[in-house]
Amino acid sequence: DDTLLVSVKGADGSVLEMEPVDFAWNAPSVTPQGGDELYRSGQKGSIVEFFGWSHSDILSECAFLADAGYMGAKFFPPQEQVMSNEPFNNDLNPWFFMYQPMSYKLGGRMGTRDELRAAVHG
Repeated sequence: DDTLLVSVKGADGSVLEMEPVDFAWNAPSVTPQGGDELYRSGQKGSIVEFFGWSHSDILSECAFLADAGYMGAKFFPPQEQVMSNEPFNNDLNPWFFMYQPMSYKLGGRMGTRDELRAAVHG
C-alpha cells in the first residue's frame, strides 16, 4: 500500500491526523458504466484540465491518462497571446494573459502549432 499517512504534532502536544493521501498510480481505472457505446460521442467521462502545461508536456502525460480511463484533456487557449516585456503587478506575463488573444495563429507560450497537433493526435 503506497498510501501516505501524515500526522502533525503541535507544540502543545496535540496531534492532528490528516486524511490519507493516495497517489494516481494507486487509483483504479475509470471504467464506463452501462457500456462503451455511451461514451463514443465524448459526452460522458472524466477529463483533465492542464492549467499552464505546455503542449509537449500534455502529450507525454496523455498515454498514462488514457490507460487510467480518462476521456479527454483540456488545453489552455492555443492561439497567440499577449506577451509583455515588463512586469505587470510584479508578474511577467501572468496566467490571465493567455486568455487575451493577439491573433488566430496557433502558437503561443504553451507551444507551437506542430506541438499542439502532436498532442491532439497523440
